[in-house]
Amino acid sequence: MTDPTDLSFLDALVLRPTLEEELNIEKRVLEIKATNNLEDLRSYAIALQRQNLNQSHFISTCLEQIAKLQARIICEENKVVQPKGLLRRFFNP
Repeated sequence: MTDPTDLSFLDALVLRPTLEEELNIEKRVLEIKATNNLEDLRSYAIALQRQNLNQSHFISTCLEQIAKLQARIICEENKVVQPKGLLRRFFNP
């Protein structure tokens, strides 16, 4: 039986970046600090904000799907009967 409180899969999601990845980002940071072109910085900041929104939405959607799949597995293992009729529409919109 699956333990519903087992969140060990989260360990794989919080791995630290590799040294190569960290050095690469530091190189980019130094390039940004060295630029004098304000318009380039604005464009870069706007692109980062849009990318951040898309990545955040993707991650939250993935976590929601993971939670639904875990709930389904737990229900199947514990032979939980899904609600019918009006209650089913309330719990599964």
